[in-house]
Amino acid sequence: MNESKKIRLATSHDMDTVYRLGFDKWGEQRTEAEHLDICRNSPKYKRGTWYVLEDEDQQIVCTAIIYPLDIGLSEFSTIGIGSLATKPSERRKGHAAQLLNQLVQMHQDKSEKSAFVLWSDIDPRYYERFGFEALPASFQKKETSTVMLRPPSHTTLRDLVSDTAFIPPTYF
Repeated sequence: MNESKKIRLATSHDMDTVYRLGFDKWGEQRTEAEHLDICRNSPKYKRGTWYVLEDEDQQIVCTAIIYPLDIGLSEFSTIGIGSLATKPSERRKGHAAQLLNQLVQMHQDKSEKSAFVLWSDIDPRYYERFGFEALPASFQKKETSTVMLRPPSHTTLRDLVSDTAFIPPTYF
């Protein structure tokens, strides 16, 4: 992992750059201006906390958003990770892995009772190497994404989803 990359909270000045990183994946037949307008006005994006990974020249190379979630299990804190995106010219260089690992480490409850949820728009096997597991098919409600959960330490996905209090996460 390249130590010259650092993670920080995104500032309001960063946000158009942040939104552009996902344009090629989530732009959906819109112009860039339309995409930016939708992102700038998104209640979903305003609810979360954005992080960026920047290079030694302080250029943003990767970004993600964090949301508090409720999956019905009060003994666990649940964190949603969304919009993990890397600048196209910087892909396949380990930036997303670095950012994801650091975000999990930063938000891991000291008692290790944090669960993490994300929706994979890529091959889910990528996230399996970080401890995420696809929820059973009955919880998969989005055709183009796979909802995945990284259970807290000493807990299995099977234990979580079989708990009668478990509330399947909805797409944030």
